[in-house]
Amino acid sequence: MARKLYKGWDEAAVQALQARAQGPIRKVKQDQPAIPTGPALPEDDGEPLIKFRSKTEEQYAAMLEAERLAGSITSWAYEPMKLRLGDGQTITLDFMVYEPTRWYLVEVKGAWSREDGVAKLKACAALYPRFEIYLARKTKNAGWVTRRVAP
Repeated sequence: MARKLYKGWDEAAVQALQARAQGPIRKVKQDQPAIPTGPALPEDDGEPLIKFRSKTEEQYAAMLEAERLAGSITSWAYEPMKLRLGDGQTITLDFMVYEPTRWYLVEVKGAWSREDGVAKLKACAALYPRFEIYLARKTKNAGWVTRRVAP
């Protein structure tokens, strides 16, 4: 029986990834970076390797994966780093996107978002001015509006 694979992954890619990981792919804790970057591979029990915190993030990841397969981006990672903001506060941005000549961070929000989340994002952009940080919002017509957060 053929193995069911997540869209964009064939059997050879899974085998290469398992060989690189020196064993079968297992779930990772939420705070650890997920391997691989890109699509979530199914486990034997049918659960994906990457568990997104919201359906909006999952939809954005699907869009990133489509861009990766089309060749417009090199790869992407989900919640790759935690940045310190001071006074014991941190922010974990949702995605790191790699293009051939640059990389940037993306925070995904739904149509409605809390003000403190946006304020933390602006503080992050001010503290890390060398990072390109973008805010992507899901609109009601199923599109994405992305804008750079000014440092």
